[in-house]
Amino acid sequence: MENNAQDGLSLDVFWAKFGNGENGALSLRQHLTDVSGVIVPVSRVLLSESRRTELGERCGATDLDTVLRFAGWAHDVGKASPFFQAKVPSLHEHVLQHGYSAMTVSNTDMRALPHSLISAYTVQEWLKTRCTRRPALSALNGWFEVLGGHHGIFPPVWQKPDGLVSEISEHPEWLDARLRLLDAGAEHLGITAADIDGLGRLTWSVPEQAVVTGLLIAADWVGSNENNFPYDCDATTDQEQRAADGRAAMDLGGRWIPSPVDPAGFAARFGLPTGAVMRPVQRAVVETARSIDGPGLILVEDATGGGKTEAALMAADVWADRLGLDGIYFGQPTRVTSDAMFSRVMTWLKGEVSGGEVSTVLAHGKAEFNDDYRSLFWNSAPANVYDTGNVDVDRGPSPEANAWFRGRKTGMLASVVVGTIDQLLFAALRSRHVVLRHLGLVGKVVILDEVHAADDFMSVYLVRILEWLGMYGVPVIALSATLPPERKSALLSAYARGATDYGTEEVELEETDDYPRITWTDGAASGTVTPDPGDRSRSTHVEFLPGDLEETAAAIIDAAETGGCIAAICNTVTRAQRLFELLDGRVEGLTLLHSRFLADHRASLETELVDVLGRNGEGARGRGRVVVSTQIIEQGLDLDFDLMYSDIAPVDLLIQRMGRLHRHDFAPGVRPADKAEARFVITGCNEFDSTTAPEFPRGIEAVYRRSRLLRAVWTLRGHLGTHGGTVESPKDVAALVSAAYDEAMDHPAAWETVWQDAEAGERKYRTRQQEEAGRFCLPDPESGSLSDWTTVVTSDTE
Repeated sequence: MENNAQDGLSLDVFWAKFGNGENGALSLRQHLTDVSGVIVPVSRVLLSESRRTELGERCGATDLDTVLRFAGWAHDVGKASPFFQAKVPSLHEHVLQHGYSAMTVSNTDMRALPHSLISAYTVQEWLKTRCTRRPALSALNGWFEVLGGHHGIFPPVWQKPDGLVSEISEHPEWLDARLRLLDAGAEHLGITAADIDGLGRLTWSVPEQAVVTGLLIAADWVGSNENNFPYDCDATTDQEQRAADGRAAMDLGGRWIPSPVDPAGFAARFGLPTGAVMRPVQRAVVETARSIDGPGLILVEDATGGGKTEAALMAADVWADRLGLDGIYFGQPTRVTSDAMFSRVMTWLKGEVSGGEVSTVLAHGKAEFNDDYRSLFWNSAPANVYDTGNVDVDRGPSPEANAWFRGRKTGMLASVVVGTIDQLLFAALRSRHVVLRHLGLVGKVVILDEVHAADDFMSVYLVRILEWLGMYGVPVIALSATLPPERKSALLSAYARGATDYGTEEVELEETDDYPRITWTDGAASGTVTPDPGDRSRSTHVEFLPGDLEETAAAIIDAAETGGCIAAICNTVTRAQRLFELLDGRVEGLTLLHSRFLADHRASLETELVDVLGRNGEGARGRGRVVVSTQIIEQGLDLDFDLMYSDIAPVDLLIQRMGRLHRHDFAPGVRPADKAEARFVITGCNEFDSTTAPEFPRGIEAVYRRSRLLRAVWTLRGHLGTHGGTVESPKDVAALVSAAYDEAMDHPAAWETVWQDAEAGERKYRTRQQEEAGRFCLPDPESGSLSDWTTVVTSDTE
């Protein structure tokens, strides 16, 4: 191509950003300078040094910083095109006056040829002509993906669009300008001929490309922020000072530094009563993390109240210290449990030995109603309203809710993130800017609480993101009171596949009914640890109450006459409201709690209930209390009831609910004499026996489905008949769950028709859920390219 005619055309006439006022435009060269200058500092905040080193090695780059700076300069060279410059006619006219030829560009052309796509094609051309040896096709395609996707949607690697072909052939000075801009960037950044050859021979695969794209998007957002890099600059601007001012203004906060696990400081670290010591399960979890050579997945099954949260946070300290990580994500099934866990994590953070601020985010749609989280905006110490204890607010790092991380798409980039599990599952959803979620996860230890709560639809995304976390080498700690063997195998196998680059297909589980238990894998190996349960054995009398809400209300009214704190868990809001109406005016201390309350009202109710019914509410329980609630009290909140009525549900969830009975060891006399022993009454089904199958209200079946309910009823009936009507935790837990989910489970002959119809409906439902979820799920780490990530373009708010 003859370039002589265009050698004199200026590269400083192109605009990149347009605002209002006299200094409303920022030149393209200045924007490229800003972003290429800030991307390495951004990477040093958002990725630990160990992760940066690994990223460089996996990209096959001799110097990761060179790759990042070049990406920062190259990302917007496509703005030097008529398809972008024509968006502001007055600025476009200025470009034309300096010798660039006009090209008729419609709005359709502008949409079809975004500047990111033009940047991607231009860099491919530049590498082909500037490399001293032929660049690798995989490297060229990788650059196309990274640059073409820096606005969150990845274009397909197809032939050049007709509009771009016409521009190149009929108006060659525009392409020449873009190529010369890349030459100027190489000179500005000190990129040598050997470096350019290296850029053309990168060995990066999809996971590395995803992380680099995430860094580029983050740096572009920081570099495009006018508060960081004002538009009022010109040729006289001191560039070194501008870069320094921009870095100082970006305020991405501090990062978490793990602390040694010290059994002697256990109580103080977690705000527990003086004298509290690590339980056998907690010690076993920590030792398991220490014994795994590298990252892995640890799945902890233990009874509610067994200290799984503390065990997971201590294991996070161990893993992060050894692997050089600087963040955690603690995923919860609901907003309620997220709020409760946020307070506990704040207490843990303040027990750290390191100083300094730590960027911290509560990630769910109602976070602004959480008082602890709001307190971080003003740098005041959070108070733990869910699980109080002695907290020394002057020790340890200071959590801070930096404004930049409070955005919906940047929250996962904070160092410490507590939120609903959907924040993790969105990382497996084909959606715009999903790479930011991957970037946020790469440097963290991931903790997932109550993993049994994931339904069939959610499990598709959970399995897929575990494959990605295994591929990235992100350690994961999953917690559950109980987990069916099939579900446990799926989670462990998914992580192992990713960790071994799909060398391992399935993890072989050791068959055991021992409980509690810890199952782990690092991909290459796996195992099961069965620690001593300690002295936490709890016996609960379980019985069925035939009938429906009228019978339940009558039983509660009778039980409330002798006082005590009674819970009634209904599986739907409608049932909870109806039961409340039947009890209203007939029992003392009646409270209704469900998910349809306004967020601030619900938060106030939850706080009050924890104050009265939690660990420190022994003196505030009063004569009696009746709480009618949906499943939201099933997990997360620190509540202790003397007696519980519960709608029928799958066995693992019933066991979870039992964990809210006699949760704490109160002094003699606190509980009424007739409620001194834990009693759990199952409602929501009619009378049944081996000749007559139970029937369930339509609303309950809609939530849990008949097959799972029939299995729960028959499993419990058999167990109660041979164990004196009691369930002993933890001894009976694993066997009950395994039996209820056994594919070959026996059932009464008289139930055959009902049973088979229910099983067929269950298979159909699960298949439909999995197929529907699969339509929007990311490919696995070994399949396709980044362009496959947005084949289905959807928002992660949908």
